[in-house]
Amino acid sequence: MKQKTFLNNYWQQQPLVIRQAFPGIQPPCSAEELAGLCCDTEAPARLVIEHGNPPWQVIQSPLQEHHFLQLPDTHWSLLVNDFEHYYPHLLDEIIAPFRFIPDWRIDDLMVSYAPEGGSVGPHIDEYDVFLIQVSGERHWMLDPDANPANLVTATDLKILNTFHPQQEWTLRPGDMLYLPPHLAHYGVAKTGTETTQGCMTYSVGFRAPNQQELLGAWLDDLLEHNEGIQRFSDPQRQPQQQKGEISTGDITALKQLLLQSTGAPATIADWLGRYLTQPKSNPPAQHFPDSHLIETEESIHCFRHPDSRIAWVQHPQNLQLFVNGEASSWPLACLYDIQYLCEYYYYKQDEMEKRLKQNHFRQLYQYLLEQDFIQTRESWEATQEA
Repeated sequence: MKQKTFLNNYWQQQPLVIRQAFPGIQPPCSAEELAGLCCDTEAPARLVIEHGNPPWQVIQSPLQEHHFLQLPDTHWSLLVNDFEHYYPHLLDEIIAPFRFIPDWRIDDLMVSYAPEGGSVGPHIDEYDVFLIQVSGERHWMLDPDANPANLVTATDLKILNTFHPQQEWTLRPGDMLYLPPHLAHYGVAKTGTETTQGCMTYSVGFRAPNQQELLGAWLDDLLEHNEGIQRFSDPQRQPQQQKGEISTGDITALKQLLLQSTGAPATIADWLGRYLTQPKSNPPAQHFPDSHLIETEESIHCFRHPDSRIAWVQHPQNLQLFVNGEASSWPLACLYDIQYLCEYYYYKQDEMEKRLKQNHFRQLYQYLLEQDFIQTRESWEATQEA
């Protein structure tokens, strides 16, 4: 399916199943290795036990070995967010196909593992998600008419109390289901008949900040930088007969004062760029980067940190570059270089050598090194030797 067709007919409108969207897909690790990752790192993870104490029991990270030793044989799930930070090659293999939607909208890659019957219950998400089956099978059910306010009590999960499936699919390895926001869904693991690997599913989630999140972050930024302190003034005010009235003129003036605090469009763009590129976390160095790829690909000159975020805005006189929540200004001559750096996760030796002959790119490259956006082969090899 063409990207434009998908965006016009499905994106934020209706679900879509694509069979063999990722043919030949293989789990990046075993269930034991996934559990080890949760125990040995700060990976954001949680266990959901359907028949736990209480029902739909949630155990949040940090997880420990005894949590896994006490699990029942069936009806539990392990979910790990920001999975691409620990297996960076998945940025190219799984995340890259969705980059026809801008990077700032892509949140993370979550992996879930479950034995037979494992689930997180029927629920509603407020964001778009692509669900990719990696191993085993998962049976998905949808209920467009579910009441989002009717929830199961005594659990940390927002599980729907009533759920009546109207659409159902079983996904096998390589299959993918797209779900728009606010559509009730329920996925139940099936280990399948041809594998003993259990049920593993990727979820590519998308950022969708709400008004409160944007407003709160913007106000925090104003306070931090001591901005928005201009006081209301009313020179040449006329006498007012009704002493308790807040006049239309005063309301208009106060509204204008409030709007002025947001700044000019360029100021808003600067804040949004910094806000939308703030990284979520700092993954442990030992899981970065993909050792096999770096050791075998001699043509790689450098690569971007998997937790880094980058974006840019073009103004008439300059480019505003945003890296990990920091803003910097660059000449328009850097446009194609910035576009190149945003396009790829790994940067080839010959391409970088050609660009490094230009003074403005050398300055840009040095800046990105200082921001920890880029790591070179040399610096990575030095950490391996240490």
